[in-house]
This record gives sequence, structure tokens and C-alpha cells, in this order.
Amino acid sequence: LLDDILTNSSGIRLTYNQEAKESPKSTSINWLMLIVFIMFLGLFAFLSFYVYNKNAKNKLANENGIEIKPEAIGGWLVLSAIGLVLTPLACIWTIYTSHYFNLDTWNYLTLATSSAYNSLWAPGLVSELLLTTSVLVFSILLIFMLFTYDKRFPKFMIMFLSLKVFTELVSFLFVMGISNIDDKVLQDARTSLIKISITAAIWIPYFIRSTRCKETFIR
Repeated sequence: LLDDILTNSSGIRLTYNQEAKESPKSTSINWLMLIVFIMFLGLFAFLSFYVYNKNAKNKLANENGIEIKPEAIGGWLVLSAIGLVLTPLACIWTIYTSHYFNLDTWNYLTLATSSAYNSLWAPGLVSELLLTTSVLVFSILLIFMLFTYDKRFPKFMIMFLSLKVFTELVSFLFVMGISNIDDKVLQDARTSLIKISITAAIWIPYFIRSTRCKETFIR
């Protein structure tokens, strides 16, 4: 979202007003945001590692002692798997290309003396970065669960989709709270929220009712 607000292919976008031309372009590092990011990245990674290893991957056998093998990942699950694998790449790209760790951009948006100041910028940017980080780590956890046929995968996938809806909702409300935000940015945030809501409305019932899911994720 921050990248959408501040930049496009030609540089600074006039998001707030004509004074946005003052927006800084230097690369000073916001060490506080970087440290917060690393701390929460480590915390989320630790929690994911703990959750993943909490479930013993025992092989199931029938009454004759023959191993019951999970159903191969196929059907509509393939589409879900592709989207899941691409999610960490998208999150990394978002964090890398955005201005979360640019000190001058942070000061431009959060200092009361700046023409772009709004009291929502600081908590909004921190929240967005942490939510993006949680989606990144959660998606990696789900990839491991997917390819090890973890029986918890459908339940965790439902939680993941709910998290993504919540993340887009937070971004949309954040944008709505900025009085001088560009209309296109607001429209993009609304569109993203609608898209992920529709996606969740389709996939959540699938993971609840699908027979293939029940036969695939059995370990």
C-alpha cells in the first residue's frame, strides 16, 4: 500500500496534494522500523516452527497393517497450491520495494511539521508491515503443511484466508482515515478488499466440505 501511495513507474505520485513534490527520495534507513521488522519476523518464525513440529507426522495404517497413503494433490487444490507458493514471493517483493525502512519517507509522513502529516500514518504503516510479515511467515508454514499432507492444513488455510481479509480491511480503513489521500489509492484498496473477500468466500467452504481435502491431508 505504501508503495502504491508514494510511487509509480515515473517516481513520486501526487497522492496527497501538489506539495507531495517535496516527498524525499533519499535512502536513509529507518533503523527502528527495521529492528521491529526483524524482531517480529523472528517471533512469527519461531511460533510457526513450534506449531509445525507440534503435530507428529504419523503414518496411518489399515486393519491389515498396510499404510494408508494420502490422495495426491490435484483438482482444485492445485490452484490453491499455486497461489500459496506465490504468496511469500509477493510479500517479499512488497516489503523490498516499499518505503517502510526509508527514514526520510517516515519523517515526511509522521512529523507534524510535514505537509503530508496525519496522525494515522505511524500506527498504520507499522501495522501494515507487521501484517504483511505475518502473511509471509504464515504462508511458508502452510506450504510445509501442504506438501507433508498435514491434517491441520485445511483448518490453517481457513485461518490464513481470514487473516488476508483482515489485512486488506485494515489497509482499506487506514486509507479511508487519511483525509488527503488520492482517490485512485482508495479505489485500489477497496478493489483489493473485494477481491480477497470473494476469494475467501469461495475457498473457505471448499476447505470445509471438500472430500479431496479430507482424503489428502491425513497425517
